[in-house]
Amino acid sequence: MKKILFERSVNAYLPEIDAYIEYFNKISEHHAVDSLTLSDISYNDFDLIWKFMGSDYQRIDVPVVHEYASLSLGKLGKIKNLIKKNLNTKPSLRVFLNEEVKKEFGFNDNVPFVFRDMGIKECFFYPKNENKQYDFVYLGVISSERKIDFMLRNLIEKCKDMKSILLIGSPEDKIYSEFKSYKNITFVGRLDQKAIPEVASKAVYGINYIPNEYPYHLQTSTKLLEYLAMGLKIVTTSYFWVDKFERDTNMKFFKVNQDLSNIMQCDNYEYVNQSVEQYKWDEILSKSGIVEKVNKII
Repeated sequence: MKKILFERSVNAYLPEIDAYIEYFNKISEHHAVDSLTLSDISYNDFDLIWKFMGSDYQRIDVPVVHEYASLSLGKLGKIKNLIKKNLNTKPSLRVFLNEEVKKEFGFNDNVPFVFRDMGIKECFFYPKNENKQYDFVYLGVISSERKIDFMLRNLIEKCKDMKSILLIGSPEDKIYSEFKSYKNITFVGRLDQKAIPEVASKAVYGINYIPNEYPYHLQTSTKLLEYLAMGLKIVTTSYFWVDKFERDTNMKFFKVNQDLSNIMQCDNYEYVNQSVEQYKWDEILSKSGIVEKVNKII
């Protein structure tokens, strides 16, 4: 039996690690472990080390996977990507979120690679709560870097009927302090994934507020996939990934302006959702061919 160690830092929110571990442990010749469950780690106890990048300057004798599930954030994002490209050790396999992420890093060596898109946990497909208590739900990172404070200010300003929004995730202190007193804004904090669907599906619309800027516009929106699994109507900003996804799947989302100036029109839009069963984690991982790649290096 081949043992795989998935490295995860304490504060990292990486639902894909749980999906990987569950998937690999269904296969008899593999045993996958989360590093956070171990008190002491020796790389030599494992046949493969899986790292989410990050930087990695450590050379070890065990085969290593470098996973690039996202691009670097911030004003120096492209410089950080260049540093990772030139200074990270050479792994046995690289995993990229999609073609756009691979192009941005621009590795030009002979390391094998595989694409692995984001998936949806089974629990998001049920239950679907018919008792709607909120207009919108926002699921994910609640930070000024992602301009969620800007979104909330505009929601307050543009919604004459005081539409309500439920925020699931850990908010920055300054965002919580600014908006906690508004009756139509509800913070519930970070929830266990299994608890999210019952709470989030109390909303009518899933709001996918993504700045139309690098690198957010190139990356899969996990929250949007989860909204669809829960049967929510999609209200989203317009950007490269979401526009392509909408076209490719023949869905219809309401495109809200960055300043939410047209938000009141979302009630009269003809939404079209399609099944996203193909985005369940087992389907995503099976389609990626990642097991076959792993078997070749261990």
